[in-house]
Amino acid sequence: MKSKFGNALLVDKAGYAYRSSQKKDSKIYWRCRDSDKFKCGARAVTDGFYIMAFTNVHCHHPTAAEALKKEKAK
Repeated sequence: MKSKFGNALLVDKAGYAYRSSQKKDSKIYWRCRDSDKFKCGARAVTDGFYIMAFTNVHCHHPTAAEALKKEKAK
């Protein structure tokens, strides 16, 4: 998915969005898009198109925009 600025976003099944924070070889490390706003420590790692790991738990609910997109996808 793309952000309104054209950057890549990873959205999980619960509707939480992640932004890429680091790229190393074929792996991309993602952090919660709201990590600064809520001090959320949730992270993800992808290798190509495969999700390798989710770490930590979100300390907030998904934002309304992600929740609406999730409902529309059903």
